[in-house]
Amino acid sequence: MVGVPVAGLSTLTNASFALDYGYLTLDCPSIWNGDPNDPELLQRLGYVWGPNGLAWNEYPTATTEGLSTLVFTTASRDWAPFFLDTNTEYSMARYNTASNAPNLLPDRNLVFGSVRNNLYGNDGYWTSVRNCTVENRYVEAIIEYNGLACSTKTLRPSSTYLQLNLAMTMLDIKTIFGNLAFKLLLTFATYATRGAPSATELFIEGVDPYGDSLLLANTSGSDILVIANLSSETFSRRLGIVLNTFLNLTSTLNAFIGDLLDLSSSVWGPYGNRTLDVTAGLSVDVESPFTA
Repeated sequence: MVGVPVAGLSTLTNASFALDYGYLTLDCPSIWNGDPNDPELLQRLGYVWGPNGLAWNEYPTATTEGLSTLVFTTASRDWAPFFLDTNTEYSMARYNTASNAPNLLPDRNLVFGSVRNNLYGNDGYWTSVRNCTVENRYVEAIIEYNGLACSTKTLRPSSTYLQLNLAMTMLDIKTIFGNLAFKLLLTFATYATRGAPSATELFIEGVDPYGDSLLLANTSGSDILVIANLSSETFSRRLGIVLNTFLNLTSTLNAFIGDLLDLSSSVWGPYGNRTLDVTAGLSVDVESPFTA
């Protein structure tokens, strides 16, 4: 949905430049479809929603409901329709393994679960859970710019980051994973109807979440069968788009390619760095294109 942010391109200039970037790739087989109160399922939770997880220690607004730590709301009683977690350790041993024995380092896992009203009864909830493995992919790209838009002309594995361990991703930074896991789901909490899907989940299901507003108010739980029956390939690709987009949009200005003017400059518009006057002439460091 959103690619690599690029700044400093003039609308009066055509340009061709090279960049290296990384993105997350996922493999997400299904591991659970059933009652979110089941102890076997609760044991799969970890860093965020486990019994001593981040949500309970650092986010006091999160509250459990009933016996389940999967069905939760914010203090304002907003419905949070899905959850993210990991039970891969955060330890110096993992980082040391990444440096000294990269072939022995296991991929980080990411648990994604949808929670709905119980489709098979009048009470309680139903959940569908995926256990994803996460890796980085690094690519080198030639970008062409025509004064209006950028397009990728050449793409190949990055030689610059060839030696990096693919199992070490930005999700191995506790702060990043904690913010992703908790704040992404609460992005939709205020607008979600209790027991109904979020726009994120409808996108993963292959449905335009804003094409029919009734979809966001479907409290029957029926759509959970769609998300539960998606192939691993389809689910992984769509969730990957969501996560990479969210991480790009929450990046700091340091993540932009190209020279940036001081934030006090009027070129940034009336809202600071949120709006850029694209008619202003900005410079960009342009590298010579290469042939794959």
